[in-house]
Amino acid sequence: MNVSRPMAGLTAALCSLGLTAAGAMGAQAAEPTASDLPTQIVNGDFQTFGNEIIDIKEDTVQWLPWQTFVDRDGMVWQSPAAGIWSPLDGWDRDLFGWRSDDAAAGHEGVVELQRHTDSKDGSRGNVWAEICANNVDSYIYQDVATTPGAVYTWHLDHAARNAGTPDSMQVMIGTPGHETAQQATRVASNDPADKVGKTSDTITTHGTGQSDGWSTYEGVYVATSTVTRFTFKAVTGQEAYGSAEGNLIDDIGFEISWPLTYDLQGGQGLIPNKEQQS
Repeated sequence: MNVSRPMAGLTAALCSLGLTAAGAMGAQAAEPTASDLPTQIVNGDFQTFGNEIIDIKEDTVQWLPWQTFVDRDGMVWQSPAAGIWSPLDGWDRDLFGWRSDDAAAGHEGVVELQRHTDSKDGSRGNVWAEICANNVDSYIYQDVATTPGAVYTWHLDHAARNAGTPDSMQVMIGTPGHETAQQATRVASNDPADKVGKTSDTITTHGTGQSDGWSTYEGVYVATSTVTRFTFKAVTGQEAYGSAEGNLIDDIGFEISWPLTYDLQGGQGLIPNKEQQS
């Protein structure tokens, strides 16, 4: 995709961070162990297995061949009309990275992947995810090993699914089961309706994925535990389907910036400890 992502000002983001946001997530899966987790988002661009998953449905040349679901066991919804699910050769759940609380046709942990409508079987073009695969209020997430007290920056690209209907979502970050909505700043845009510079705990984008109208958003998070969950939750989508249709995401990243230290001069909040910058 063609969004150029500048780095947001870390110090300015810290000043506005506040460490509080509305809407803590409810209990989800059992809390994982940090030693078993990666230190970064895995497959943030959805390219690992992405095209191969969609190719399984593309082979049937049926309705909406450019999108499909994959469940937690690597079963792909090849033919929704016939109820056929087919296994993906070489599936590795850890390499795919993404988890979901969604379900479809008796399959758990489904994630919806899409690509451009003019893509063909065997394409190696861009792939992205839609937050809700099948059910309203479902979400996708990952758990990452973190260092308590360290400052992390995160970013993602967001787009609407349908022209004329802006989609809204929230990035929820925190200890598993206790995530809160994070402040996000739009730092790049490919659609004139989405102005750069807006900051909110709700991300809203007018440009669509099919038109490459992506916007890039960035935020800052101070880790509070050794395991941090990133949850991507739809707020609004296409009116006829609620949040179950809309909110496309891609190019998700999460990087450690600096450890933190208190400002001993003013005693006000936290500042980056540049002496420990790697």
